[in-house]
Amino acid sequence: MSMRVRPHVARVLARTHTVLIPLDGTLCDFFRGVDTAAIANGIYEMLFSAGHRMSVLTAIEPDPLAKMGYAYSVGPNYGAQAEEMVREAELAAATTAVPASGAQEVLQACRASGRRVVVVGDTCSAAIEAYLDLHGLRHLAEAVVGREQRPVLSEWPGADLARQAVKALGAEPFPNSLVLSPPSRWWAPTRPAVGEQGCGDRGQTQALQGGQIHHLTVQGRGSHFNRVTTPRSILSVAVSTLSAHE
Repeated sequence: MSMRVRPHVARVLARTHTVLIPLDGTLCDFFRGVDTAAIANGIYEMLFSAGHRMSVLTAIEPDPLAKMGYAYSVGPNYGAQAEEMVREAELAAATTAVPASGAQEVLQACRASGRRVVVVGDTCSAAIEAYLDLHGLRHLAEAVVGREQRPVLSEWPGADLARQAVKALGAEPFPNSLVLSPPSRWWAPTRPAVGEQGCGDRGQTQALQGGQIHHLTVQGRGSHFNRVTTPRSILSVAVSTLSAHE
């Protein structure tokens, strides 16, 4: 694979020794074809049948994780029931998730160049591991960090999961690390996961450059690191540059 890589992207990758790769949206389209709103509605019905009433905006919330968090705010037993519903859906989705083009090459390039890989996700670890096993990728990841390793009512789950990834590798903080991910609620515009300096693109996501974690994000026009718009393009940047530095 070959493509033009901007010098600042190459410099970040050349210094990278550890790569944090989120599952959904980067390694794969995890919920392709899954009606996630139906999962959220199932949580609503569980709460409603237990006699709990909520606002209209909360009732129509289509994100199962947001609805699960709400269930935990109602009570730990409700939260645990909601989490089990989400977990069952995630284990089923692991069998139908669609791999991102270039994802396997990224993992292989990281392995061949001696980089450590952690697959992270706001998904249960069992589902992440099931996906990796199904596609023959588990041996390429040194660790898996899933949702149960962050606080159930985490305000910034990605930040908390990144910290857990640090601990999983037995180093805190580990130097020169890279996060490959699309823009999402993973990264807060004012709260870096690790490191002191944040460089956001129009306040949406962070490039964490405190000498510790660099966030190379899939983003639209005007990306800090490169003009990339899809997981495939960001993975291509990573593959070509990682391979060049084996």
